[in-house]
Amino acid sequence: MVGRCVLPFSVCAMLFSIGFVSGEPAALTEAADVSPVVGMSGVLPGDLAEMGNAAYAALAGLAPGSLEAQNRQRHVVQQLGLPLEVRTRKMGIAFRLIPAGALSMGSPVTEVGRSAGEVQHPVTLTQAFYCGKFPVTQGQWQRVMGTNPSSFPDTDPNAPVESVSWQDCQAFAKKLCEKEGVPEGTYQLLTEAQWEYACRAGTTSAYCFGDSDALLQVYAWTLGSAEAPQAVGQKRANAFGLYDMHGNVREWCQDWYGAYPADAQTDPCGPVSGLSRVVRGAGWDQGSAYHRSASRLGLATGSRSDSLGLRLARFLASSPPVLDGTVVFEDTFAAPILDATRWAVVNGAAVDDVGLGEPSPPLSLRLNGHPTGGDSITSRPLDLSGYARGTLAYSYQRGGGGDSPEEGDDLIVEYSTGSTWTELDRQLGAGPGMTAYAPTTVSLPIEALRSDFTLRLRSLGSAGGLEDDWFVDDVRLAGVAALPADLEAVADAPYASLAGLAAGSSAAQELQGQAVQQLKLPLEVQTRQTRIVFRLVPAGTFTMGSPPSEAQRGTNEGPQHQVTLTQAFYCGKFEITQGQWRQIMGNNPSYFPLAGLNAPVETVSWDDCQVFVKGLCALEGVAEGTYRLLTEAEWEYACRAGTQTPFCYGNDLDSSMANFDGNYPYGAGQKGVYRQATVAVGSFRPNAWGLYDMHGNVWEWCQDWYEALYPSGPQTDPLGPSSGDYRVSRGGCWSRGAWRCRSAIRLRLPPVSRSSDLGLRLARTVPSYP
Repeated sequence: MVGRCVLPFSVCAMLFSIGFVSGEPAALTEAADVSPVVGMSGVLPGDLAEMGNAAYAALAGLAPGSLEAQNRQRHVVQQLGLPLEVRTRKMGIAFRLIPAGALSMGSPVTEVGRSAGEVQHPVTLTQAFYCGKFPVTQGQWQRVMGTNPSSFPDTDPNAPVESVSWQDCQAFAKKLCEKEGVPEGTYQLLTEAQWEYACRAGTTSAYCFGDSDALLQVYAWTLGSAEAPQAVGQKRANAFGLYDMHGNVREWCQDWYGAYPADAQTDPCGPVSGLSRVVRGAGWDQGSAYHRSASRLGLATGSRSDSLGLRLARFLASSPPVLDGTVVFEDTFAAPILDATRWAVVNGAAVDDVGLGEPSPPLSLRLNGHPTGGDSITSRPLDLSGYARGTLAYSYQRGGGGDSPEEGDDLIVEYSTGSTWTELDRQLGAGPGMTAYAPTTVSLPIEALRSDFTLRLRSLGSAGGLEDDWFVDDVRLAGVAALPADLEAVADAPYASLAGLAAGSSAAQELQGQAVQQLKLPLEVQTRQTRIVFRLVPAGTFTMGSPPSEAQRGTNEGPQHQVTLTQAFYCGKFEITQGQWRQIMGNNPSYFPLAGLNAPVETVSWDDCQVFVKGLCALEGVAEGTYRLLTEAEWEYACRAGTQTPFCYGNDLDSSMANFDGNYPYGAGQKGVYRQATVAVGSFRPNAWGLYDMHGNVWEWCQDWYEALYPSGPQTDPLGPSSGDYRVSRGGCWSRGAWRCRSAIRLRLPPVSRSSDLGLRLARTVPSYP
């Protein structure tokens, strides 16, 4: 479904004269291990083969942010169990795995060569994807399409194809999907946001190598350095291992061209319609200003030039979501009842007194049969309370006798809940032979389906529009429950009291409330079998680490850096207790068993914790990894709950606020009791997100390997180093002073370590819907 934003997956230049191997430039082809790759995402799809011994890009000469971007790339390779580099099995097109992340899209007003349309705005891409390592070459186009449209066909088959329109590119992607045996839409042009994110590869400068264009010709073919497109991959790559992003040919993007929004965007796909499509990058015949990461252009979809080509994306989700959940509406008729003069009606409901003699309202989901006439019909309200999302399935076809789309026209299905139409599906370049399309399934927010839901079909590009006999058929709607089977909501769970908490707590709690509303998930849940309680922690951004001015700060708490967590998660309301550990593991390793079953379990190693979470997943009947330790970034984010002070309570801590050695308070805190043991979880005030004992009681293991210093640049969903000798623990404990309970404190321990002040807290991944 091309129109949906479901975001749903060095070089030896002297070898270029060898030719092609499996459709990829020979100099860029490495020995491929084509055996299935099994990882957290399962088996590598059948259309892809792993490129053996694929190397991460050299970082020498690249701008700040490149190292952090490549670390994210390394993490996603490990996290998803997918190869860094793959090629298509039949056509041999190479792709590199690009991690999810965030960027500041556009350019600052101070950037030399900037145009007015490059307004900066935050963008988050929530899905990893495979991006073409190079622009599509003439040889690859020839293999897929059987022709070579290039204006320079005699230069080199490894040179990028050019003189192709946006519509030509759609035909190429469609044909590639056919040849590789995958659903249409698996291979696509990049969205504009994906393109700039891939080009920048973590950098914020004008080019991936900095703000000066002095080194531009090291990374790109530009005006004066070439008189035609050159073989791909001869210049240096960016941190993601992508070549020619800064210049060789301009590259079509999927989006309609339009002004940027001013506010933050998530997985943007551009305007829903327009007069031109986006072109990014620069050609061999253009000056340095056009080669900047932020440079953009809009061109009519039929435009062709000798410096205009394409690069592809291969999405990790190779098929649309299936219709799942509880069916709340279904078209039970074998065929639609159609009045070809005006309306197509689903489920036999009479509309506008057409007089079909069918049952009267309430009406069910239905669609008008006039794509360009501006008419539409709304559905009856559906009772979707208790559901987190809806899954809408439908097909559409031509009833017979009416016009087909013109060659290259787009046929679009859209919905609206007000004045704005949102595209659900787009069949590109349908052509006169089109009579029907296979069933399509899309996920929709519940808000879009509760009331005033309007569905319409229209044609884009046809001079006279389509005749009235186009209609949607076989409409079904399923509601998907907000909670998976292993969780149940804790009824009437209150938000935490903000009394005594530091600045930022109120804003954090508002963010938590927004997440509850937007995700349609309970504030508090518990596991059905083990009764472990979790609180919903929203996605967000915070400053990780401590400022140099913070008293008793450790050097490993810096440098301070911005961290963005793109996904909400459920965080354990309390530390795991002795009773919960015994229920899963059948034993109680604690040094303080007399503290009671509600006291935190301790004397457990990191390795022990991994066995515990695996057993919990098995008992609750969920996939391994659903329950896990928090990452270090998640832990500090959850502990701070919007605050920037040493503690969620502010700058001071005494033993009336947490369980630690009360002889050693912090700030203006007074000396107090030293309990010399753990106490029952939840004995002190929670933070703004309703989490208890984040300061003190027991240290809490985190998932990450330990690194002595944080990275200096912004991070998105960081997972820590890929290997190491020590694991991280956070939060302080009953046996140490208050300074060891600060939000930023971090400890390194071998993963086999056990002690009477060392326990754990869990995270539960929030159900995510495509």
